[in-house]
This record gives sequence, C-alpha cells and structure tokens, in this order.
Amino acid sequence: EGALLADIERAFPSLYQSYQWLLMEHYSLPPWLRIAIVRGFFSVHHCLEYYSHTHDLGIMYRGITQGNPLSALWFLLCVNLLVVRLSLSLQDTEAVRAFADDIYVRLTCVSRLIDILPVFLTYGYISGCYMNFLKTDLKCCGIWKSIVVQKTTRFEPSL
Repeated sequence: EGALLADIERAFPSLYQSYQWLLMEHYSLPPWLRIAIVRGFFSVHHCLEYYSHTHDLGIMYRGITQGNPLSALWFLLCVNLLVVRLSLSLQDTEAVRAFADDIYVRLTCVSRLIDILPVFLTYGYISGCYMNFLKTDLKCCGIWKSIVVQKTTRFEPSL
C-alpha cells in the first residue's frame, strides 16, 4: 500500500470562471444565489487607497478571492468534482480524502497511478487547478518502498 499526497497549485486564484458557471448550473443553484456568487467572486476590482489617493490595481477575471468568508465553502464545492471523479477511479480497498487544496489518495499498488493521474490532469484542463508536482508526494510502505527509490521531480527539458 501507499498514498499519493497531492497539492493543487495556486488553488484559489486558478479557478476558471467558466468552470464556476458550469458548476452553478450543475448544482441547480437558484438565480439569487448565482448573482450573489458572481458579485462576490467574479470580476473583483482591486484598488489601493494611500493618503486619500486611489490607485487601480486591476480586475480579477480568474479565481476566487481568499479573504471572503464564503470562499472556502465555494472552493470546496468546486473541488468536489475532482474528489468524485477520483473516487470513481478507485478500487474497493482504496480511498480519497480532500482537505481544501490538498488531496490524499490511498492506493493498493504503485501501478494504480496510471489510472489516477489522468483524473488530476483532466480536472486541471476544465477547472484551471492543476496538480503541483513539486509539492506532491508519494508515500510508500511495504513492497512499494522497494519499488520507488526516490522522489520524482518536475521534468525540465535541457536547451
């Protein structure tokens, strides 16, 4: 047995707004709630006030703000699709758990990564939230320890 401890890279700022719209439709949210989410999370205008001068910093067209108290709840609903897709790819003795942008997947065999990693990649394509390979870890025990001898890192092509 072993476990994949995956981290989502820049999770909150990376969520595509188109993906969030699709989720609102999927969850059949009432119009008043959709409007509240759009006003709270979409096209947020950032500015800086300094000695009675206001400076525009830009408009956020991607992701959700982390300072909003409802951001964590909305993010969990957004990442729930990944957890469901992972759970459908698992065998009976395997499990998946999510803690905000950290995903834990218990696997029975290292070869099961072939079935699990494409789920992360597909989720990244549709949501904008990709796996952070530099912060993702593979924990091995039993026979896995003799198979996996070193931690893999991101492939950097040489020029």
